[in-house]
Order: sequence, then C-alpha cells, then structure tokens
Amino acid sequence: MLKVRLGEDRLKAVGEFICADPRRACAAARLFRDTASVVESDVRGGSMGVVIPDGARIRIRSDAAPPTGTVIVFHAGGRTVVHRIRWRRRAGGWLLTQGDAMRLPDVPVPIDAVIGHVSAVRGDDGTWQPLPAAPRAPRRDRALSWVVFTTSVVLLELHPPLACWLLDKLTRAERAHAWTSSLLY
Repeated sequence: MLKVRLGEDRLKAVGEFICADPRRACAAARLFRDTASVVESDVRGGSMGVVIPDGARIRIRSDAAPPTGTVIVFHAGGRTVVHRIRWRRRAGGWLLTQGDAMRLPDVPVPIDAVIGHVSAVRGDDGTWQPLPAAPRAPRRDRALSWVVFTTSVVLLELHPPLACWLLDKLTRAERAHAWTSSLLY
C-alpha cells in the first residue's frame, strides 16, 4: 500500500496541478489504479446528500472494479466526480452512475475513467466510517429516476452514443431549468 506524506498545502497544490489538465488527471488515475493504493480527498458539492456531505473527507481505494451500489470516484467532463454505480453494461466498457441526492443518472461513464472507490468517510468525531447504504428518495423522485434510468440502460445496450447524448441533454436541461422539480412538485 502506497502512502504519501506531504504537507496539506503541498498536497493540494499537486492535486490542483494534476487536475488542471485532463491528460495529467487520466495519467495520474492510471498510475493510482496500478499501485493499489489509498488516498484521501475532500469532497465539494451536495450530490451525495447525507452519505458524503459537502466538505467531507473521503478515502479512495484503487483496487479492483467495485460492484453495483458502490460509491466510486471517476473523471468526467474535466472534473472528478464521486457518485454511486447504478448499473454496469454487460458488454463492458460503460457504467451508469448517480449521486444519492440527484434525480437523474449521470452521462454514462467509460470504465477506464474510474479512479477508485470510496472506502470510508471521516465522521464529525474524526473517525473513519464505512459508507452507509443510499438513502431512500421520495416516491415521485424514484419513479422519474427509474424511467430515465431504464431508458438509459436500454439505449446503452443498443447504442452507447445515443445514451450519452440523451443523458447529456437531460442533465443540461435539469441544470438550466430544474425541469424535474417542476414536473414532480
């Protein structure tokens, strides 16, 4: 197991340098996966809800491909994302992920974009705790998520570029207009 001991400021500077260029981020992810190591990182954003709140510190393991339901860290759209695996394509190569606090699944993620899985989150008391199961969303949210998810799975099996296009359009529309809230409530 590789453990890096750098000062907090130096470690953040190295991380920002690596993540500033998608090619460096992908190369670092490949190196990390190949070393079977553990790193710690701070999380920004609320897409994982109460499981991993905004500002939480997580431990990321780089070992074998985790099963459905596991929270993973992956590189997508120039960002590092922490979301849960909802489905893995049978023919290989693609995952569907979704944040626990999100209504829609993410744009399909190529399996080689996965950096690792979240093995623990630091609690308020400073101790490391395993991640709890995903909380149950309200019924309306689950229904909409199921419709979009099922459509995405079928499209991803039949035509991956079309599935990526559809989920990208739905996600952009959600960011711009919050259409799921107006539809459901």
